[in-house]
Order: sequence, then structure tokens, then C-alpha cells
Amino acid sequence: MSSKTVASFFGWSNTGKTTFIEGAICALSARGLPCGALKVTKHPGSFLIPGKDSTRFFEAGAETALVGGPETVLTLRSPGTLDRAFLDRLFPDARVILVEGGEVDGALRVLAAGAAASEADLKVPLERVDVLITGDPGLAARAVGAGVRSLAPDDIDEFIKLLEDRMERDVTVTCGGKNVPMNPFVKGLVRDVSLAVINSLKKVEEGEEIVIKIAAPK
Repeated sequence: MSSKTVASFFGWSNTGKTTFIEGAICALSARGLPCGALKVTKHPGSFLIPGKDSTRFFEAGAETALVGGPETVLTLRSPGTLDRAFLDRLFPDARVILVEGGEVDGALRVLAAGAAASEADLKVPLERVDVLITGDPGLAARAVGAGVRSLAPDDIDEFIKLLEDRMERDVTVTCGGKNVPMNPFVKGLVRDVSLAVINSLKKVEEGEEIVIKIAAPK
């Protein structure tokens, strides 16, 4: 199972999707969280120029890469459906993947409203999304009433917190300097109970690494 956190963005053209994703990428990079970004378009485009070496390799059946200057262009055959296995192949080192224009199963679904002032003007109904990005107070209130989180177009930090809440947090327990083996259920129990207690304390920053040490009896 993929441990990556994925967010899918939807919205009409010029509603601020790309600008918001760009801001999120900058914020994730500043936090040291490797990020991948994917643009899904209905307008086919291709780097496979007829007769070029990389095109001939691809047409022969290989996955190909073209290295030139500071960038590498990787050419893979598109999957029938956009899934996490494909995203893992594209971005093996990413902790977070942001997808514009494509739906991924289990992803955080984000809708950019742009200038829309009513639900009828949105590209996707509110019941199909988790987050609405809007600067309109009335539409924001409508989203909250529908159980959808509402963010302003500049609420990048709040969006990053939503992503961090969905990230898996590994749990290790040592006793006498040796790791204590735990099955997934026990790991989840230790993690969730510890976070519930620790995050209620003062001077605790959510999302930071937590270390608890219990000394041997004296």
C-alpha cells in the first residue's frame, strides 16, 4: 500500500488551481517534504518527435528518458486509470503528490471555486469534494454547512496541515535500547493514543516528531 499523501484538484480554467498548487509546493519544500506534481489534460500532447532516437526506443517497446541540461523527460505509457501504483512509479521519493485535473482513489479532493458565488457555478458538486477554495463568504458558509472544509485562496499553511493530518506517522518503541516489534494494530493504537494526549498539551507543535522516554525505575 502506498504511503504517499495525494491531493486531487478540480475547477474550471482560471480558478486559481495552479497558483494554489504552486504555493503548496513551495510550502512543502520549505518543510523538507518531497513533493511530486502531475497535470492531467484532455488535450493530448507528446514529446515523441517522429524519427528521434528516444521516439524509436519508445516505439520499440521501452520506457524512455531524455536528459538535456537541468531536466529529464521520462516517457511512459499512460495507464488506463490514474492510480496510486502509477503515481508511485512517477514519484518514488515523494511524500506528497498534487494532481491537477485528475481523480485518484482515496485522494484529498480539492475544488477551486475562483469567482463562483453559488454552488451552481462550481465544476464539481460540493458533495464530491473534501475542500473548497473560495474567497466568497456565502459560498464558504454553504460549503461548511455541507461538511466541506473551506479555505481562502491564500490559506496555504492550513492546507499543508490538512495534508499532514493524512500522512502516515511511523511508530517505534524501544526497551533497553532494543526495538520492540509491533503489529499494525498495536502501532496504530500507540500512535493514535499518544497523539491524542500529546497534542492536547501546551507548547506542542502538531506535525513535529514526538519522542517519549520512560526511564528505568531507580
